Amino acid sequence: MNNLNLIPFGLHVPSASLADVGSVKKGAQCDCICPSCKTPLIARQGEIKEWHFAHQSRSTEQETEAPCEYSLGVSLRLMIKQLFEEVAVFYLPEYKKSFSVPIPGCSSCYQQTVLISQEAKVQFDDVAIEHKKEEVMFDLVLTKGKHQLYVYITYKERPFPEKLLHHKQEDAIIEFNVFALLNAFSEAKMGQYKEILAMFLASSAEGKKWRFHPREVEALQKIINHVTDNKDALVAQYGEKFSGITSKPFPRVKKTTRAASVPSIPSLLPISVPSNPSLRPEKAPVSPERKAQQSEEAKQALYGALNNCRVLLGSFDASLTKGTSAQETVIGKVDSLSPQYLHRCMSCGDDWKGASNQCSTCQTHEHTRSVFGQ
Repeated sequence: MNNLNLIPFGLHVPSASLADVGSVKKGAQCDCICPSCKTPLIARQGEIKEWHFAHQSRSTEQETEAPCEYSLGVSLRLMIKQLFEEVAVFYLPEYKKSFSVPIPGCSSCYQQTVLISQEAKVQFDDVAIEHKKEEVMFDLVLTKGKHQLYVYITYKERPFPEKLLHHKQEDAIIEFNVFALLNAFSEAKMGQYKEILAMFLASSAEGKKWRFHPREVEALQKIINHVTDNKDALVAQYGEKFSGITSKPFPRVKKTTRAASVPSIPSLLPISVPSNPSLRPEKAPVSPERKAQQSEEAKQALYGALNNCRVLLGSFDASLTKGTSAQETVIGKVDSLSPQYLHRCMSCGDDWKGASNQCSTCQTHEHTRSVFGQ
């Protein structure tokens, strides 16, 4: 099914449930209406084109409750909810996340890619249909033991609410773009879309994207601890002492994947120190004028200016670009930054300088912006 105007599911009025076009009578006798605009539907079951529902002619316009714009996305979204009321099986995609943590005393950052979760087919214990969380209506809340997974269904007219990720999260969140189903639907015979949809939900990772996983917090903290415990070795390896603001690209780090049954953090063993660091060429000294310029740029970045300075955020709440700037990096709570770092709390407005990004007034790091200064 490549035509986005085709409707695979209709609301069967006699049963008050969604039905695919292959399970109802042909033509206007299907007794179905559009789940979006409530217009009567026709079941088109021809021999050439894909089977699908179509709105009846404009002569039935008086029977239409509202203009129809999103019939495909709405019908898919509603059928997914209906299926989860019957069977609570969902195939979860693999999730890898890259972290970047500043190295104290060095202008580079330590990067590590972590396997947060492996692909898995999960039979959930309980399903809640539609649940409002932080002003966002999630389509599904899937429960397994003590853990909950929030599912938000997206399509062209219903994008993922990115603002949700700017707040601290505790529960897992997955985005599911239903248009990934269209290729699978092209294999449907005689309009049996419901069966294909059920198989897709239970066996395919396509279209599913992790937006947050609670293990991210643990993974980031382990990397921060590793950097703190091995800062001398890391400075020796990455080599560059602080000389002001830098726009040097991050060093490349090999991705690590383990086949363990429980996802784990890749090896964070101390890094070996080069045998003779003194052989590295010395950097040219920075002029006083350039230092003054860098200091001014750092202060401007602290207050939201977009320049070459890298800004470290206590959380997304400290972002002034809603996470869209590549110059902003979330690092969480850190007490081992260089003493030269400048900090500003976006909640209370306090400014300070030092190794910790914890605001002494608010007693939290979540609203702190940090920039290396002179």
